Amino acid sequence: MAKFLLIAFLLTQYDGVLMTLLESSPSANQGKKEERTDRRVQLSPFSSLLLPTSYKAYRLPGYIDAWYGYFVSADCSFRVNYSAGLVQTPFETDQDNIVWVKTEPTKMGLLKYGLKRTKDTEQIIASIGEMNFYTTNKKETDLKTMLDLLRTFERGPCPKCERAWPETPSKTC
Repeated sequence: MAKFLLIAFLLTQYDGVLMTLLESSPSANQGKKEERTDRRVQLSPFSSLLLPTSYKAYRLPGYIDAWYGYFVSADCSFRVNYSAGLVQTPFETDQDNIVWVKTEPTKMGLLKYGLKRTKDTEQIIASIGEMNFYTTNKKETDLKTMLDLLRTFERGPCPKCERAWPETPSKTC
């Protein structure tokens, strides 16, 4: 049995070394897409998300007991508005326009999301913890993109996090 375990251990070590060598070879890196890098951004005093480095996060000024803002992709094709604090969830308003709602447990609480439809638009709505999120459903991938971002939600202060920028009138997205 000891010989079998030693052989298994050596094979895993060999496989790890071989994969490292293959990944570092010049031919392995040719044609490889650039990997996405993320950074944690604090959206309110008590919550943060991982956002791709190409995304920008903004907060709207002038609120005392609530926080509003948005984060947007570099090309402005995907924008999510957010709110936190003493505000209603998106599930409390226009309930008759909600088409469906789903929930999933996360390490930071229950993620609730759904689709709200009006005569003009479809909106993906979500809430987790004390945060609420809204985006217009433009593409088939918008729901997946939003959920992937929201699954990185963390509750609590984050002193090392990047902060959402104050919005300025020159913003075009």
